[in-house]
Amino acid sequence: MKRILGSLLVVALLATSCGKEISTETNGAGTGPGPGPGTGDGGTPVTGAYQPFSKNSYWKYKQTGAFPGEMTVTSTGQTRTVSGISCGVFNNTSTITNPPSTGEGLFGIKDHNYYSVIKAVSPNTGALLDITFLYLNDTASVNGGWDHIAGTGNGFNIISSGIVLGKGITMTVEGKSYTDVIHTAIQLQYELPGVGLVPLTTYDYYIAKNIGIIKIKTIADDPMGGGDIKTEMNLIEYSIK
Repeated sequence: MKRILGSLLVVALLATSCGKEISTETNGAGTGPGPGPGTGDGGTPVTGAYQPFSKNSYWKYKQTGAFPGEMTVTSTGQTRTVSGISCGVFNNTSTITNPPSTGEGLFGIKDHNYYSVIKAVSPNTGALLDITFLYLNDTASVNGGWDHIAGTGNGFNIISSGIVLGKGITMTVEGKSYTDVIHTAIQLQYELPGVGLVPLTTYDYYIAKNIGIIKIKTIADDPMGGGDIKTEMNLIEYSIK
């Protein structure tokens, strides 16, 4: 199940001292500082400095590693509210086939917290995945972080712990230079009764201001003992309308 969950989230999510500045302890509803966006459902548009939502904006990614392929994410300009979070609706087209990654995607913002919303069924086991994945708080300082109940998978709670590793970074991805980048690292864990937290997958997110996600690096444990499962998703083309 570790491998299945890790690989599914790779394509669906498009994380010195570790001070816990933000506590988001309920599924979906962040409690970070500052005012939130509009309510969605066709009302006030979703807005966020680190994720544009304008209609027909698109981002094309190339993924390498365990599950290679390309994916294009396009904003529909529509909005929806999920668990109190105002989300933008996106269309995904992809050549990544394991697992399938075509269809609708949701990105949401509440109180400066940025989420990817995933409601899916594992292609291998049929397990239900209902996850509101918190990958960024744009007001958290370096080394500030969060603990968040992300949802459920296979009937168990999934906990995500994130930390901001860098802000104001300049970096190059696929030959393009980006400024004002935030680097976060997020670890997903199962909460198993009588066992505690069991690590699933670790993500490194790189998010550029006014552009969005430019890189995701993922390491998932292989429960069959075959070593870590690694992927890297890089932005290769985009247009912000």
